[in-house]
Amino acid sequence: HAIRSGVIIDRIKEKYDVYIFSHDRAYEYLNKKFDNVYKIGGFNTVYINNKVNNTKTLINALKRNPTNIKVGYQKLYKKARALSPDIIVTDFEMYATMVSKLLQIPLISLDNIHMITQAKIDYPPHHQTEMLKAKGVIKSYVVRPKFHIMTSFFFPKVRSRKNAVIYPPVIREEIYKLKPTTEDHIIVYQTSKESVNLVKRLKALDENFIVYGFNKSETDENLTYKLFNEDEFYEDLASAKAVVCNGGFTFISEAITLKKPIYSVPAIGNFEQTLNGYYVQKLGYGEYHENMSPKKLERFLKRLDKYQNKLNNVKRYNNDGIIHELEYRIEKYSR
Repeated sequence: HAIRSGVIIDRIKEKYDVYIFSHDRAYEYLNKKFDNVYKIGGFNTVYINNKVNNTKTLINALKRNPTNIKVGYQKLYKKARALSPDIIVTDFEMYATMVSKLLQIPLISLDNIHMITQAKIDYPPHHQTEMLKAKGVIKSYVVRPKFHIMTSFFFPKVRSRKNAVIYPPVIREEIYKLKPTTEDHIIVYQTSKESVNLVKRLKALDENFIVYGFNKSETDENLTYKLFNEDEFYEDLASAKAVVCNGGFTFISEAITLKKPIYSVPAIGNFEQTLNGYYVQKLGYGEYHENMSPKKLERFLKRLDKYQNKLNNVKRYNNDGIIHELEYRIEKYSR
């Protein structure tokens, strides 16, 4: 979300006075790039062994909630009252809805997750319960915005009577400038640090893996763990022959842009990741599996040419369309 927001803010900051509110790593990322960045509370999903732990997620939220409300009120509500903004744009952040309703400021939603509520999506039937849970959470986070601008690498129809539109993923110019090559390594990108045991299974394969996401730098047989360095990470990604990941939207979108076949293992219980992995497979960009299986990965690697051919035909977009849409909606709905 922060990466996408950074691209958009950079494009509109000369035209509008923009004030940014975020939390945790997103705040750190945006605060380094822009002025007028304020830290507020937020919530994070807790994963254990690549599975959403609902109990710990809830306990963590309850522990942090009093502080989150206090910080959110002091920083966001009071600042909004002082600034009297014409509009609020949210990338799936719940306090934006609260302030929008309390101060009667028009709200625009710009994210990828509302594809679940606003579009006619396909998904594995046995994940229907997860889908319904996800819908409930999404509807409680962002309540009745004026308009939904959605970003996606798949393009189902928007549901009837929905104020929504779909654009391709927001990609940084630095990614567009990379020249993809194919070397003899596979990128493994894990957003859950508890997935280390899953990654160790890859030692059974005669392949070279560069692993990001565990905040360490070491070599373990054919696994090379690296600390995150943006320039080095994207050089490794641009030269990889394939990627292994969860189902995170930004990384999958960047892998598709760089035309890298994808082996997706979504976090169990995270329907958004399941949806992304499902469409990776449906569109022929790679495979979606519910576990990290060396045998399945080995079979996937034997089919790389098939997926590469599909990816080579993916049209490369720029960010102009979604920026123009956002500017149009800002002008239309500003109070």
